[in-house]
Amino acid sequence: MRFPFAKADDFIAALTFVIAVALILISIVVVQLKQKFSPQLLGARLKRFFGAELRHLQAHDKNFPGYDLASIHRALLSYFQDHCEPIDTVGSAAPTLSTRDMLQTDDRPYGPWRRKPAPMAYERVAVALDEEESFPSNCLYFAKSKTDPAEKFAVLLSYIRAYRAESGEDMDERSAPASVLTLSIACRRRELADAFFREIESRRQRLSVYRGKVIDPVVTAGGIVTIVFRNIARVGENDLVLPKAVRELIRGSIVNFYTHQTALRALGVEMKRGVLFNSPPGTGKTSVSLYLAGLLPNFTICFVSGRRLLYPREVCAMARYLQPTMLVFEDIDLIAQERETNGLATVLGELMNQIDGCEPNDQVLFIMNTNSMERLEAAVRNRPGRVDQIIHIPLPDRDDRRRLIHHFASTVRVSPAAVVALVDATEGVTPAILKEVIKRAAVMAVQRLASDGDGRTGGEIDLTTADLLLSVEQVLALRSDMHKLDPLARDPIRFGS
Repeated sequence: MRFPFAKADDFIAALTFVIAVALILISIVVVQLKQKFSPQLLGARLKRFFGAELRHLQAHDKNFPGYDLASIHRALLSYFQDHCEPIDTVGSAAPTLSTRDMLQTDDRPYGPWRRKPAPMAYERVAVALDEEESFPSNCLYFAKSKTDPAEKFAVLLSYIRAYRAESGEDMDERSAPASVLTLSIACRRRELADAFFREIESRRQRLSVYRGKVIDPVVTAGGIVTIVFRNIARVGENDLVLPKAVRELIRGSIVNFYTHQTALRALGVEMKRGVLFNSPPGTGKTSVSLYLAGLLPNFTICFVSGRRLLYPREVCAMARYLQPTMLVFEDIDLIAQERETNGLATVLGELMNQIDGCEPNDQVLFIMNTNSMERLEAAVRNRPGRVDQIIHIPLPDRDDRRRLIHHFASTVRVSPAAVVALVDATEGVTPAILKEVIKRAAVMAVQRLASDGDGRTGGEIDLTTADLLLSVEQVLALRSDMHKLDPLARDPIRFGS
């Protein structure tokens, strides 16, 4: 018998090659079997949880703003606690997957079905001023209904951050990440998915981390990049010096409107509200807004000023999502001038579209502040539905100036005669000027005590008449007499132009 190999070495080499090929094939088969039957793989977990129902499941997705990760987690955990048995949670295989992808039981070797769950990933986000928490950013929840254990579903949370570079933005905002959050549910019936998303929507509004807070969004043309919290001193009842008619109008036209919202909704009244505050600079329009924030504790408050005024669509979309919301547009005349002279007419048009586009039940309060109502576009100021109430804040009269002096000088001592002298010397000035007068007089008093003694100024500070009158002279020295001109001072309540 003749062997096909001339030498023994050739036979050994061929045998080695055959064994190597066999080992490779066996390894591939083992890997395939392990991928198919390993209890750790995502597909095996889903099949073990759902059983034979797997191919009959439905997948439903809904997107949320990425900045609301904390509120969505609060809503999810609240829902699971109330409606589900203890749940199992694993990291998802990839942030871009949905439950629809995970239910694909095809034979692709690297498809979603054959992937291992990834380690749990967390995102660190702000939940209050100077307070942060970590929340899972990509995870898969397996849940069973408390009322019907046969009712099973899986919920996938995916948080995707996409980097966007926009021309014209400064470096910090150009590199800031925008994000989107997706909830994806796999279940047997559409009714279950509908009920789930209704519950999540209700709970994320009620449990929102932004509820009752003053927020400071970072906004670009692409949307809200992120939201941080703003530290603003609240203005209480005793901190605001206003004529009685103005105070009553604020309560009657704004606060009582939302206090009786249930009855008003039953009557078909829209919950959107627009109020325009008009007054000279420094009379306290921003303080009135902060006062309102204290009277509407459930509202999320956002001050819109500077560059944010250029993005009414993005800001108003955020307000509708986070409602009830109060948007305070500072110096609205910067973008809402009469259209014939307005270089930002497209921004004005978008603002009007956003106000008009609110749904009847949207609880969005638009507060607009201006120093120049005569410059405003008539389609804004004269249109109920955009501006429902115009309120003029007058310059303080003698009694109001006396109250303001006592308020601003609450930590120092001022004689009654000095108060009278200051009231007489400040006819027609704004509260902001009065505050600066008191502050400057306090500096004079401290300097005088320091020069008379050993440099220490312990004890109570006395503001003399001379201090106050000199301070008035210095504060008003380089200001024009325009602060004394207020043609609407005797007419604090207005209902049109």
